[in-house]
Amino acid sequence: MSRFVKAFMALVVASLVLSGVSAQNTVQSAPGTPPIAALITVSPPDAEGVVTISGLAGAVFPAAQVAIRNLYTEETVYTQAGVTGTFKASLYGPGNTPFWISPAQSIPNTLRSRPGSLPGGPGTIVYGAFPETAADDTPVTQVVIDGSLEDWEAAYSSAAVLAQPPIYALVNRDSFYLGFAPASSPVYAQIAITFSLDGALYSLALDPRQEQPAALRRIQPNESDLGSLAVSATQADAIEIRVPFLPINPNNTAIETATLERVQFLGADGAELLTIPVEQPVTILPDEADGIPHLNSRLGESFTRFVISGPVAQGVSRWTARGRINGLAFEPGQQVVMELDVTLDAPGLPEGLAGLKMLGQIGLQPVIGADGQQATGGLNSNNGWSDVLTPGGLAITNLSGDFILGESTVPAPQVIRQGSRLLFGLEFALTLPDDLPVGRYVPFFQGFAQVADGERFAWKDNGLFGSGGAISSHPLTRLPLVLSVGTVENGHLLWTLFQDQPSSGSRGVLADEDRAGYALSNRVRFDSPTYILPRVTGPDGDPIVYPIEPYLLNQMPNAYDTSAPPLVPFLFPGGRLSARVTRPNGAVDDLGSTSILQSQLSTAALDERTQFGAQAPVDVYRLTTLNTSFTDYVFEDYGAYTIALSGSLEDVWGNRYDGGGTYRVLIAEPLYLLPGVLPGTPFEVGDVFYPGLRVQPGAPADVTITARIYPLDGGDLIEHTITGQANRSGYFYPDAGGFSFDVAGEYVIDYEARYTDAEGKLWAASQRSAGVIADADGALVAHGRRGLDGGGAAASVRPAWFTLKRYLSIVPDAGGQLNYPYNSGDVAWVASDGQLNPVIQVQDRQGDYAGWLIENLPGYITPTGLSLPQAAAEDELPLGVFSTADNPYGAPLIAERIANLGYFYVSAVRPGVTARQFVAGSAADGLPLYWDWSDPYNQQPGVGISGTRLGDYLFLFGGAVLHNQAINLSDTAIYAAVAITISPDDTPGPRVFPPYRGEAGGPNGGALLVLDETEINMFFHPTGLQPGQVLEVGDTVAIAGQLAPALPSVVSVTVTAPDGETRAFEGTASSIGYFYQPQNDFQVEQAGVWTVDIAVRHEGLTSAGQIEPPPPTGGILGAQGGRFQFYVVLPETEPLIWNDTRIDTSIPPAFPYNFNLRLPQDWRDVQVGYTVTMPGYILDAGVRPASAGSYTYQYNPANLSRRFANLESNGQGDGPAASDVVALTFVITGFDANGRAQIQTRAFTVLHDRLVTFDG
Repeated sequence: MSRFVKAFMALVVASLVLSGVSAQNTVQSAPGTPPIAALITVSPPDAEGVVTISGLAGAVFPAAQVAIRNLYTEETVYTQAGVTGTFKASLYGPGNTPFWISPAQSIPNTLRSRPGSLPGGPGTIVYGAFPETAADDTPVTQVVIDGSLEDWEAAYSSAAVLAQPPIYALVNRDSFYLGFAPASSPVYAQIAITFSLDGALYSLALDPRQEQPAALRRIQPNESDLGSLAVSATQADAIEIRVPFLPINPNNTAIETATLERVQFLGADGAELLTIPVEQPVTILPDEADGIPHLNSRLGESFTRFVISGPVAQGVSRWTARGRINGLAFEPGQQVVMELDVTLDAPGLPEGLAGLKMLGQIGLQPVIGADGQQATGGLNSNNGWSDVLTPGGLAITNLSGDFILGESTVPAPQVIRQGSRLLFGLEFALTLPDDLPVGRYVPFFQGFAQVADGERFAWKDNGLFGSGGAISSHPLTRLPLVLSVGTVENGHLLWTLFQDQPSSGSRGVLADEDRAGYALSNRVRFDSPTYILPRVTGPDGDPIVYPIEPYLLNQMPNAYDTSAPPLVPFLFPGGRLSARVTRPNGAVDDLGSTSILQSQLSTAALDERTQFGAQAPVDVYRLTTLNTSFTDYVFEDYGAYTIALSGSLEDVWGNRYDGGGTYRVLIAEPLYLLPGVLPGTPFEVGDVFYPGLRVQPGAPADVTITARIYPLDGGDLIEHTITGQANRSGYFYPDAGGFSFDVAGEYVIDYEARYTDAEGKLWAASQRSAGVIADADGALVAHGRRGLDGGGAAASVRPAWFTLKRYLSIVPDAGGQLNYPYNSGDVAWVASDGQLNPVIQVQDRQGDYAGWLIENLPGYITPTGLSLPQAAAEDELPLGVFSTADNPYGAPLIAERIANLGYFYVSAVRPGVTARQFVAGSAADGLPLYWDWSDPYNQQPGVGISGTRLGDYLFLFGGAVLHNQAINLSDTAIYAAVAITISPDDTPGPRVFPPYRGEAGGPNGGALLVLDETEINMFFHPTGLQPGQVLEVGDTVAIAGQLAPALPSVVSVTVTAPDGETRAFEGTASSIGYFYQPQNDFQVEQAGVWTVDIAVRHEGLTSAGQIEPPPPTGGILGAQGGRFQFYVVLPETEPLIWNDTRIDTSIPPAFPYNFNLRLPQDWRDVQVGYTVTMPGYILDAGVRPASAGSYTYQYNPANLSRRFANLESNGQGDGPAASDVVALTFVITGFDANGRAQIQTRAFTVLHDRLVTFDG
């Protein structure tokens, strides 16, 4: 099909869609809907490249404030829509420029003029017209200042002013050109050119062999030195000079007459060595101008035009290139020819600067591989997914398949300066490697400059070209082209669902058909095996609508701090989408087949940080039909749904892509699952897995735990499946107990829980934990990172222990972001407005890995600025997916060429919430692996609207995995540290120190926490039996938990039964502080109130040395004297009655709430006990006598938060993510009328604005 026919058909489709959209929009658009792309036009550019973007009525919702960004240059404008949704705005954007358009009800100034995520939303992307003809018909002088007269002889033979020696001269609108080749010339220091312009006589002295300005002197009238002048000059076979008029006479550059009087060769003392008299008029070419000639172009007759642009000096100005390429379909070994005519505005460029040369690189980003499947991502296309997986199927993130194809340089004499504007042409003749994998690729461009032999710098950098505010952290200019290498019939793109609808921290659902080769990674939480979404907004809420439309993770940066053009310029409207939804009862909703009309980005939130934080994927590219059957689907039933999605679309060049498959989602109310082992806990060979868990609200849920162990040596998968039912209060411990980790390797553990309440609602939970199992005597030792990141002096001043304030006073150019502490077991104190960067490096105790890195990656510089020999000496070797140095491609592009498979696991968890979980194949500056302490953590239940608060603590787990066949090394290593949240006003402030208070001889970092004016230096976080837990006679008591600091400390436990009998035991935690000893488990046989005393102490080594007596000690946070109670009832015991019969009800958040408990009338000596907890703390506990048949307990979050600052109590937000999950357990004991001891309990769960109790 010809390009004309395709364009015609696109116009027909657009007009049909336009009429259809107009018909559908008799009712104005509403907030929360994207702009209607079919109602938006982009005008042709004016002479300065400025276009007008106009929206017809209904394009956006009425009176919206509209943000519009040029995705090439990042320039952004804001405009106000009219009452019918019309708008108009003008900004730079010639040709095929992509524009991101995002409406909002109001955009505050604090969100404007920032790089990255555009405020408002949802948004869409529209393009200007792809150029078909040259933009400027002004003839360009066809002379290249390259030291050759061939171009003169070919095009301007009539411009010869002297035959022997041949001298050519001409004048166009902008400059005086001179070329000559003397038969012989003396050894000279300078050349002096005497010439006239409109009667004024000038002399110009220069050395064309040197990159330096010329000296200009006016001879007449009014003889005067005019200073230095930047000219273009060079000497090779000939001498060529171009003299710009603008600096000579800025008020009149239209020259009518010119002469060349003479050319002189001068000695070092200024003496005349040789004079060539000319005294001839110079040819005037008033219709020609300075420009970019492409002599002997290799493009041929058939080529494709395009336009690209980008920011200069952090946005102070811009560059634009009009490009041409010799085709879009190639074979390996063929030549790609590309020409870029670049105009770069450099307002900060010094006058008289000489020697400035320009450079450009062309690289390729993979899109589709030889098998027709989506290929490894690259910069700004790899955020949130990967096709490089761990043995357990987890995404190994932060990898790139990009590679540089070639480079072009424009010598300084060929760079034309017009005031602050530079013109130059980059010509690329790039031979595709013979072994380049077949597939589709998108070219990208990077521009650099260099003065003489100085350091090259990027056009985007502040410096010589000017100094701007800020642009994207990782800007990348992707060409609007898709190159086919070899034969690829169709391309399959990864389509996900529900990317903007998180499921307890998970983000997005993959099709079953894609799971073998791909995995998602939101980096906040390992995606759960089951995607669970609620049916309604709350117990009394409305049905929730969900989009059955696909997200394409590889199209955009998906980054809060970076915006960029889409990877592939799709043709809209175009393509079809079909969907069939199978309900739990087997009924099928056929949504039909409909047109894909446009793109959609971001949620309806004004600021995407409030939804997903500033480092997790945001603004994910979605294909939308604008058809409510697809955009607003309602899951009417509880249970498992299957979605069959299929579709295809084309890019503007006619390449076809398909996507879809079978997607699964469970519609249920969310259970809050607390695994008995903190997610991501690293294990040593010999550790025993604690197989229990707890669900809230407490319910007799059906539980399945599946543990898969992947041996390091590649041996057979080891799988353990644990099933059973929790007791009625949500406590689960299986009869068979746990299992031991017998081999080193990696593990994945999946937790599933299901419960149907008395009203028929399905409640469900799903969670994934993953990490590393290591031998204690492995070759590798896992470390975090010393000091702070940053260039310059920061690379040489990087202590393991420091205060941030002191560090920055010495190294002010370092970043203010703490890293994982270098030493396992150390502690980081992080301000509540701070950040933390999770990174794992290794120490090589044998030297083989260090030697391989040094030999095979010469010139490699670590992210902290160290050479590999330095990194080896400092025990900070990088883990990465590396190929050998002779592989020109990004290492993941060809799996067979991966020579070193190294990656690290990260699990940063606070009790009940994961802050970061991912596997990374690189710690380089690609994806934002760090996170803000205020991150909303994908809206997990209990996260709190403020994120991590003062008093919150996190366990920083990590693990290293390395496979290197060349040195016959496969090894793992484990790591753990602790982070404590402090106030921004804390003294001494953010810091990293060894644990305890100098007891091991190291520096004193201060107490971990201060609670009730008591300094806490260590504590035990219970993950097995919980304070206030209700057990039934016959249940198993198992003590498990995690120590802080994360060290092999001693745990002492005493359990006292209701009859006073005690059971005591003591043991030492693992090397990272994990504690569980199954030999101490026992079954409870007495009903009543049981007491547990837990004390911990540390007697061994720390990173600072051996602990000196007396050892540091601690207990459980919030427990008075380290003691808590749990309650045991008979299975047939009726629950405690309260004053409400509802099991699930809405409550006002943060307000005091009275729990009125009914006491049996015939009981005597009644006592009421209560335990109030949130994950990680006992908030309140006690025992009170009771009478008069009732007891009232007031739950007052405001009062509790005075003691526990991390308890959210401001009542902001809605839903379970808005504040901490709080559990309240009440117990009454007494004697009935027959004198028999009795006990009743009832447990409640507060999910911010929702109260649930399943007892009864």
